[in-house]
Amino acid sequence: MQKYNSEHFYSTFLDVGLKRGDMVLVHNSLFSFGIPTDVPLKELSSSIYKQLRKVIGEEGTIAVPTFNFDFCKGIPFYSNTTPSKNMGVFSEYIRMLPTSLRSKHPMQSIAVVGPLAEAITNGDPQSAFGEHGAFDVLLKNNAKILLLGTDYNAASFIHMVEEHNKVPYRYWKSFTAPYGVNEAETVDRTYQMYVRDLEVNPILNMNFIEEILVDKNLLQKTQLGAGFIHCIKANDYVLLADELIKENPYCFVSNHKNEAN
Repeated sequence: MQKYNSEHFYSTFLDVGLKRGDMVLVHNSLFSFGIPTDVPLKELSSSIYKQLRKVIGEEGTIAVPTFNFDFCKGIPFYSNTTPSKNMGVFSEYIRMLPTSLRSKHPMQSIAVVGPLAEAITNGDPQSAFGEHGAFDVLLKNNAKILLLGTDYNAASFIHMVEEHNKVPYRYWKSFTAPYGVNEAETVDRTYQMYVRDLEVNPILNMNFIEEILVDKNLLQKTQLGAGFIHCIKANDYVLLADELIKENPYCFVSNHKNEAN
């Protein structure tokens, strides 16, 4: 397995255009990079956080997805303690920081650290991608999407585009379960999600969007170890995805790509 020095994340963050004061939504799969030679794996997230902070400064804001879909099964959601699931170790590291705040949606939350954390997490719409929700605030504040070792299928903003365009392979569904900051403050609450239609069984494949981003000069990309780091302005990504979905609602659905409304 390829080896690398985690301190080199600093130069790669600069290479992809990050700068002081940036707001960044980070999707991660750190094992894609290989094995760090300077820190044990359990300290890798901390090292990456330090390098990212050096670049964007204390005035920068870092957000990560902390999705967990157990609420759909009636399992309680506690914003202080419910872990994310399959969102990557860096997401859990950020969620667990003492200064981290978490958005309200029990299925599609994000954790945020930085001066704008409260503004991002204050909203409480029924959908995580609704107006005044965390993703809406990220977009309105010109956030950047940072893919650390993962591909475009991880980029959550696609779900905002799907909702706004009412794609035919999803539909609205409500979920009710116990909800609270912790077990001592629990009430039943209902939230919505634009879920996949299992009869259509859509299989998303976002990765072809990379070539279009490159052609339009909207992507900055570099390599570290065996993995790649991508950086895109969230507004550029959303506008492009919106344009493509308007042309063909199934454009990101690999098993129905040639279908139309």
